[in-house]
Amino acid sequence: MHISILKTLLLMFVVLLPFNTYSEIITEKSSSLMMDKSCLANGQADLAARFPGISAENANYVAIYGCFCAYKASQKSLLPAAAADFRNDRNCIPYAVLRNAIRYKMLSKNTAGVDIQALCMASYPYDVTDDSKKEDVSAFCTCAAAPVATLYSQIKPLKLNEEQIYEKLINSVNGCR
Repeated sequence: MHISILKTLLLMFVVLLPFNTYSEIITEKSSSLMMDKSCLANGQADLAARFPGISAENANYVAIYGCFCAYKASQKSLLPAAAADFRNDRNCIPYAVLRNAIRYKMLSKNTAGVDIQALCMASYPYDVTDDSKKEDVSAFCTCAAAPVATLYSQIKPLKLNEEQIYEKLINSVNGCR
């Protein structure tokens, strides 16, 4: 009898564990965005290790914005563990790259020479030896450049917050994929 109870408990544990995983949600200091703590640490380390061509600053901000995207996606998902890695959602890396391009353009003193498409290409994590992937990234960045430039021009006049920027950028990502 004790063995059948133990089997039942073990089965419940194995079946229900993925739905009840622990994650520590933090607010990232420099950006005030909500995200999973492990996502940020693992994302920064993964980007730096797998894509040495990306600058440390770009890797840092792509990880921050990617983890925010994963956190937002996990709120719509049945699996809260989705917030632990921004690679779990197919839109998070493109979102993070475009959001990083907007951030960079906002920090630039002279925005006339700052090209969203070039910023997108510079911070997109991909294997630079794979020509077909480079063409895909180039096509995505070309497609997204115009809507992102329009969004950039609306941020200050409309006083858009991060949630609104997220929604508009996700629409651009979906339209260009």
